[in-house]
Order: sequence, then C-alpha cells, then structure tokens
Amino acid sequence: MTQIESYKKSLRDKINHSLFSVIATSIILYFGAPVFIPLFIAIVIYFTLSDFLPKPSSSMLKRWTVSILATLTIALSFLSFLYAGSGPIYKIFQQTSTNLNKIERTLIFMREPIDQLSQAEEKVESLTESRSKNKPLKVSLEKQSFTGSALTFFQEFIADFFMTMIFLIFFFVYGDQFIVSFAHLTPFKYKGSSEKSILKELKKAASRYFITVTFINLCLGTLIGIALYCLGLNNALIWGILAGLLNFIPYIGCVAGSALVFIVALPQFDLGWPTYVAPCIYFIINSIEGQLITPVILGRTFCVNPLLIILTMGYLGFVGLFLAVPLLLIAKVIADNTYSFEPLASFMECRFDTK
Repeated sequence: MTQIESYKKSLRDKINHSLFSVIATSIILYFGAPVFIPLFIAIVIYFTLSDFLPKPSSSMLKRWTVSILATLTIALSFLSFLYAGSGPIYKIFQQTSTNLNKIERTLIFMREPIDQLSQAEEKVESLTESRSKNKPLKVSLEKQSFTGSALTFFQEFIADFFMTMIFLIFFFVYGDQFIVSFAHLTPFKYKGSSEKSILKELKKAASRYFITVTFINLCLGTLIGIALYCLGLNNALIWGILAGLLNFIPYIGCVAGSALVFIVALPQFDLGWPTYVAPCIYFIINSIEGQLITPVILGRTFCVNPLLIILTMGYLGFVGLFLAVPLLLIAKVIADNTYSFEPLASFMECRFDTK
C-alpha cells in the first residue's frame, strides 16, 4: 500500500468515525431531550462559573456548601430577573398588541384587495365541491385553551428549572473529576498534554465568551437606547435593555427587535420618517456589531457554522435561542483538541474562504 493510499484510508476512516458519532449522538439527543436540555444548561453555567468556585483540592464540606450557595444565588438571581422584567415586558407586549390594531386601521387601504382575493378563493372552493360527487370529510382538531397551554408550559418550566439546579450542584461538586474520568473512558486521543488541560481550555473559552458577549450586548443596548431616545421613541430605555437581551439570540434577535421597534414606532409617528428610521437604526447597529465588532473581538476560535446554530436552536427550542452558540463552542473546543474529530472541527468552523 502506497503512502497516498494509506493517507486516503486513514482520512476515510476518520470521516466515517465522525459521521457515525454525529448520527448516534443526534439520535440519543432526540429521544433524551427532556433530560439533556437541563443538562446542557447546567454544563454551560458550570464551564462559565466553575473557576470562581473552590478547586477540587478543597474539602468536600466546603465544596458542597459553596456549590449549594452558588446554585441558590444563580436561581434567585434568575427568578428576580424574571420578576423585575415581567412588568416591562408585559407592558411592551400589551403596547404591541394595541399598536397592531392601530396599524391595521392605518393600513386599511390594503384590506380591499385582500378581501377580494379571499372571496375569489371561496368561489373556487364552492365550484370544486359542487362538481365532486363525494365530498371530503372535514376533520376539526380541538385546540388547547390558552390557560391549558400556559399551565403546561409552567409545569415544564418548573421541572426543567429544578432539574437544572440539581445538575448544576452536581457539576460544581464533582464536575472536574467526572469529566476527566469520562474522558479516560473514551477511546479518543487528545492533543493536549492531559485531559485536565482540555478541561481548563473549555472553562477559559466559556468564561471568555460569556464575559465578552455580555459586555458587547451591554454596549449595544446602551447605544440603541440612546439612538431611539434621540428619535423620540417612547420607552427608549426599555427598548435598549430588550435590544441587549435579544442580541444573545443569533440572527433571530436582530430581526425580531427591528420588527418590534417598527410596530411601536408606526402608531406613534403616523408614517413619518422616524417610523422607518428607528428600525433601520436598530438593524444597522446590530449588523455592524454582529458582522464586524464581535468577530474581531472574539476571533476565529469562536466562529461557528451558522447551519449548526440554526439546527441547535431548533432542537433545543426556546432555550436553544440563548444556549446554541455556547454549546457549539464547547463542542468545537473538544473537537479541536481531539484527533478523531478533526474533520468535524473543520466542519463546525465558520469559513468564508474556499482555499
């Protein structure tokens, strides 16, 4: 066997191994979503904050005490944030609902052609039904009430919340030991001097990403809030805070924020120029931050394939909107430091050059 054939066989084996791992992992994640989603949340928090907790060499009592206190602090902070933000967010959605009715009255001139189109569609359906001998059986599905949907969502939220807290305490106490032991069980060969060096790099990457993105979004929200205030938009401070929060959501956050600003600005400015300038400013500032500032600050290491981000958000649902990028970055760091996953690491990178 020549050297070229040996290289091709080795590369083919690596690709097949990576594809099999991806397919097997996808199947496991699909059927284990109720457990894995809280687990993923706990992993992201653990990698981000574990360096601030006692090291594994600390006494077990100290580790358990600090871990429980840290978890309770995170839980109370999150619930306090939800409680404090529920009022302004409810006000925004209430205002948005009212503004949609105003927008409908403002754009009443567009109703006539739409009504004509609906009438034409009904006539076509009636002609089709009259010509057919056997009328199709119409099946109506009973929709769940809003109260029932809200109750189901609340129950799922409580279950996921407590499960996440349990996982988080476990990771804060035994996380380092568990991950290193698990890495020893795998047949993969790592590039670092030891599994602990990769664990240290994972923590460093997660902490750097969270701190950097939080600072960027804080500056972004401040800038957008000032810009909207100068335009005279009502509740500009709230919109600045919302812009910073929405920017944690890749791609969707920018579009959703721009649309919400347009919905709020249209009734207030009555189709004046600020109606169109406000969402344009929002979108332009977000685009400059997303395409220029953040990639330069974070660098190529934190660049992930957009397709994987969208797929991860689809799998994780609402939680995935905020955790898709951190989870993929953790997976990318692992793939970068594992010889068997080199093709997967290359696929996960966001590259625009074809050289």
